[in-house]
Amino acid sequence: ESLLKLMKQVMSESTYDNKLRPGYYENNYANMAATFIVETERWELATELFPPTNPQNPSSQTPMSGGHSGHSTTATTDTVRQSSASQTLPRFIRGFSAAIRGTDVEAMDGIRGLELAALSAAAKKDYAKAIELMKQATAQEEQSSPPYGPPSLIKPTHELFGEILLRAGKPTEAAAQFKTALLRQPNRARSLLGAARAAAQSGDQATAAMLYAKLVEQWKQADETLPELREARSFVKVEK
Repeated sequence: ESLLKLMKQVMSESTYDNKLRPGYYENNYANMAATFIVETERWELATELFPPTNPQNPSSQTPMSGGHSGHSTTATTDTVRQSSASQTLPRFIRGFSAAIRGTDVEAMDGIRGLELAALSAAAKKDYAKAIELMKQATAQEEQSSPPYGPPSLIKPTHELFGEILLRAGKPTEAAAQFKTALLRQPNRARSLLGAARAAAQSGDQATAAMLYAKLVEQWKQADETLPELREARSFVKVEK
């Protein structure tokens, strides 16, 4: 979280690219902040890092404007124009957080909308509806080639599908989704974690131990207090 604040400050102080490409740094920061929230599951930060804008006066508040020490500053005309056109990601992250918590979610189009609707259904334990929606979402994502770098989607559909299937008590089906997720984005931490949990819940302790061990190695420099890291280390230790 401290690194995000530093990046926001650095980006807001760099005037060269901001003049040439208005909104460039704001959009990069938005993607980093969104990824941070989803990867760490710090849902309480969704409205803090992506505060809703006032539709009656969009220039009064922009989630990506910033200055020293993380304090907001008056938005420039360019930032306002960019923020008005780039509210899809902030809406998605706020919606994702709301859906996880089981509260009402604003409707969205496309894959993001399917993911939010599926999460909302799963929160209400309507897993049949959630699974049907995620089948549609994964089918849409599979129309695109696997990304060469970070996923183009903040939350890859197969990974989310696997997590919903785990919540529905379907670890074998979840394992298949995580396998596909890892084929599209190899070694992605959240997919590794999900695959390990699915294997453990399916009774495949050897595969679970292997996946947890890979996650421990991947996160060897991560914060020791991460609950996911403690979970992985505990499992590997028990299996040994």
